[in-house]
Parts: sequence; structure tokens; C-alpha cells
Amino acid sequence: MNPNLSHLIEACHSLGIEYSINHSSGNLISVRHHGRTALFAGYTTPLNDHSTIQICQDKEFFYQLIAPSVRMPLTHGYLNPATSEKHRAYLEFASVEAIVADILNHFTPPLIVKKNRGSTGTNVFLAEAATDVTTCIEEIFNRHSYKFDYIALAQEYIAIAREYRIIYLNGKLEFAYEKNIEHARFTGNLSRLHWEGAQALLVDDLQLLQAFDLAFAPLFQLLPLHFCGLDAAIDHDGNIWLIEANSAPGFGYFVADGGGPRLIQFYERMLSVLFGL
Repeated sequence: MNPNLSHLIEACHSLGIEYSINHSSGNLISVRHHGRTALFAGYTTPLNDHSTIQICQDKEFFYQLIAPSVRMPLTHGYLNPATSEKHRAYLEFASVEAIVADILNHFTPPLIVKKNRGSTGTNVFLAEAATDVTTCIEEIFNRHSYKFDYIALAQEYIAIAREYRIIYLNGKLEFAYEKNIEHARFTGNLSRLHWEGAQALLVDDLQLLQAFDLAFAPLFQLLPLHFCGLDAAIDHDGNIWLIEANSAPGFGYFVADGGGPRLIQFYERMLSVLFGL
């Protein structure tokens, strides 16, 4: 059973709400109250609709919808030139060389190159020089790799001072934690919580939380995202950036670093919303 669902069950115990485990892995939970049922599968909840989930998974969709209203790093998407015939109407660049030329026309290294649909830092690269961009694009478009994606993204590099995950429920900021790397060692994955010794530290700075809330409020006017974890960063000039949204965030690192009690409280709030408690 994943940490999300084990803490959901603790919240059910706390509130006296009935639940059942419907899969041998423990990762399918039915929660019932007053004749109503809510299903939790893996890291997903019954709060977000399918279109909203798809938009969060497709980083290029999300960027083009949200970036006009929220500060995000400049991002361009590129379809694999070897795409199937039925998708060729969407093809803008006929070769990897043409894609790389366009990237270098819009971005100055260093820049981020990453797959469009991905998580946990998979196929996310820092291209420090122009010669790196081709290698990164070819790796993303490598059909022999389980990390393959048919869309690659080029993204503006942000000099990040601090990085955060911010949890929202029905447009309300519930809590946030810093992806702290003060005593961590980089081991090849750009996603900070994958660094050796990284910590997920609960944010208790009310002024900072208010700044996040102000910066990201427009998102919820554009997308009916009822539960999410926003990945955000603050650069060395103090600017707040939205990197992406996760409609099914995992809480394993947060729990490992002592966030369990706060997570149970959060699930109590979620259940209260779902069942009108």
C-alpha cells in the first residue's frame, strides 16, 4: 500500500468513516459514508475529472493554457519527426536537425530538455551547451527506450534558489513543503527529492505561503483542478515560478521526513469535502 492510501485510511479511522481495501496490493480503496462511495486508486482521487488529469499530464497543454496568466518558464514543444502518418498533420519540423535549430533560435544554453509526459525526473536533461541539445532530443525520441515520448519540450533554464511542492484542495492552499537540498548530493536526477540526502520540509512561513497563493490563484480560474500538487520554484532574484502541476501527487518523501500527521489532517479535510462533513 502506498503512503497516500495508508494515511487516507488513518483519516478514515479518525473520522469514523467506513472503507474497504479492494485489491491485494492495498492500492484500491473504497470509502463509504451515508450511502455514497468514493474510490481512491493508486495515487489518484475522485476529485479531478478526466480532462483536467490529461491536461496536467500533458505539460505542453498545461503550459499553453496556464502560462498567459501565471509566470512559467518559456516552453516549446516538438513532435517526433518519425511520427505515424495519421499524426503528420501536426508535424512542424521534419527532422531532429530542424528541431534543434529552432530550439537554438529561441533558447540560449543552458536550457532544460525533457519529455512531455513524465514524472520523477525521468528524461529531464540540462543541456549546458548547444551540442547537448541533439543528444537530449534523440534520447527522448528513442523508441527502443521505455522512457520514450513522441513530444520533446525545450524549456527556459531558471536559476533556482529554492524549490517547493504546494498542495491545493478545491483551490485552497492546504500546505507546502520545500524540496530541500542543503545537505544533499546530486546523483544524476535533476528532480531535487531524488538527490541523496534531500528532505521534504514543511513550510511554516505564512508570508511565503501567501505569496504562493497570490501567484497561483489565476490557475484555478482556468482549470478546475480540485486536488493537486504544484511544483514551484523561487529564483535568486526572488521571483516565483510555476514549473508544472501534478493531479495525483505522491507523498512518500514528505511522510519519510515526518509529514505523516499533517498528511492525515489533510485527508480528513479531503474526506470532509467529499462527503460534506
